Amino acid sequence: MTATWGPPPPDRWALPPRPAYRRRAGHRFRWAVGVAVLALLAASGAAAGTVRGPASPAPGSLAAAVPGIEAFVQADRGLRYTHKVKVIVMSTKALTAYVLKADGPVSPDEEAEDQTYQALGLIDSWRAYESHEQLFASEDVVGLYVDGTDTVRVEATASNPYTRSVLAHELTHALDDQHFPLEHTFDLALGSHADDDPSAGNAFADLPLPDVVTGVKGLIEGDAEHVRDDYLARLTPAQATAEQQDEDDAGAGIAFDRDDETLAPLTYLPYDEGVGFVRAVLAHGGTAALDQAFREPPTTTAQVLHPARYFGDTGSLRAVPAPGTPPGTVTATGGSLGEAGLAVIAYGSAGSEDVHDGLAAAWLGDRFTTSTDGDRACTDWSVVLDTSGHSTALAALIRSRLPLATVTASGTGLLTVDSCR
Repeated sequence: MTATWGPPPPDRWALPPRPAYRRRAGHRFRWAVGVAVLALLAASGAAAGTVRGPASPAPGSLAAAVPGIEAFVQADRGLRYTHKVKVIVMSTKALTAYVLKADGPVSPDEEAEDQTYQALGLIDSWRAYESHEQLFASEDVVGLYVDGTDTVRVEATASNPYTRSVLAHELTHALDDQHFPLEHTFDLALGSHADDDPSAGNAFADLPLPDVVTGVKGLIEGDAEHVRDDYLARLTPAQATAEQQDEDDAGAGIAFDRDDETLAPLTYLPYDEGVGFVRAVLAHGGTAALDQAFREPPTTTAQVLHPARYFGDTGSLRAVPAPGTPPGTVTATGGSLGEAGLAVIAYGSAGSEDVHDGLAAAWLGDRFTTSTDGDRACTDWSVVLDTSGHSTALAALIRSRLPLATVTASGTGLLTVDSCR
């Protein structure tokens, strides 16, 4: 399950210590943008109602606990389920097999995103990363909800505080999905960018992926984690200790490599920083404001990390034109890496944490375009930081990591990077 890092700092994203790689719940959205089908490995929502097994669940079983968890989620979230959703309890082996089958082949959009990470030196090989990631992800899932299916699958051999808290998270997603269809929530966020930089002449200029996806996930996963946190807060000290031990045990033996660790913040941000965003929304206007957030979702990770930006304090954010591509290459993807992507790039480079923290929070806008020539990937990235000093510092970090890249910092805070690997 997700590591608990606590709420984010009020004015910047300080990357927390590397988490233990614990097994997580899985959430898949059928997200239609062109040919994209987005697989989000994250703790997911599902409502209770019909449980595979005996008509009368055995006392003390996970099935018997479902109605009580459902009631808690409804009360905590301030909504009621409109219909029942099936909960299926599975063995570890069965759930892993199901996830591998559900994943299917890697989509062109997933390939293109990973080619961007390769070009920027975040991973060594997008092909090797994809191969490892499919196995890692299937082993790392402890629960799965696909939006719109009214079915949640969860791995559990016993009813304990950990498995019940996973269900609380899952139940929250299903409740949100029933009132605010999650696929539509993504469509709303993507639609808000439909007119971004129409003069750039780039087909990807109106889809600032992957930042917009991570931003929306911050709302969706943050809400589910907020309810899960409230559920865990009811535990006695002894139960809380047992829950943490069960969570640690669930993550034991999961294999990960350097690439997984480098990109981990993009996976964990929606959970850990999303909680802080949801708390800020609730403090701003209660449940009504949170409901409205699903109608007007955050569209950048900067809004999740700095909720004041979501509420309208955009400061001096800048629109950045989409870069061109090298001649002789095929355009694969483009969009925005956002503040979260900038943080991953900064933290993957040498330097002090204070420097990295300042660079992440200095983000004012970015655009990239990635093209391919066989296994070789080239990314042209333009990013605007709040001061020329920050752009110069980021340029130095990137040059140390990518000595063959062309890196240019201007006096206006604009940094351009052309990197092929």
